[in-house]
Amino acid sequence: MRRRTVLSGIASTSFPLLAGCSTLEGTAPSYRLASVVVQNRDAEEHDVTVGVTEGDSLVFLDSGVASAGEWSDGSLEREGGLVFEPPLAESGEYAVHVRVDDGPLRSVPTEGVVEDDGCLGVRPTVERGGGSHFSYVYEGCAENGA
Repeated sequence: MRRRTVLSGIASTSFPLLAGCSTLEGTAPSYRLASVVVQNRDAEEHDVTVGVTEGDSLVFLDSGVASAGEWSDGSLEREGGLVFEPPLAESGEYAVHVRVDDGPLRSVPTEGVVEDDGCLGVRPTVERGGGSHFSYVYEGCAENGA
């Protein structure tokens, strides 16, 4: 019950403010979103919420706990994480938004990253100590778009 309440609160307060944000600096690319995989290199678990918008519509919203990374003698032995697979088989002008714990809502930049009708996997990464950044992979979509 708590998860649904949190998701409803986030959706009603945060994501409507983002509608259309992906087109503020120009035309967003139309691409297929294969997955959003949170990579957690921190020794602590983190609550993660992922939202995907297309224009004025929220087309995907989910949250979960990214498992902790495992460290030994100051070295990362195993990355923790969480996989989101938005059910978006078609290309669209998607904007991906990520919130870690109670931190700020961050929009993942895609302009200049993916070409029209390309396929993209987004990899938000939580670093040890809580910093974060984004990376991308260009695989994971079937040729037929399914």
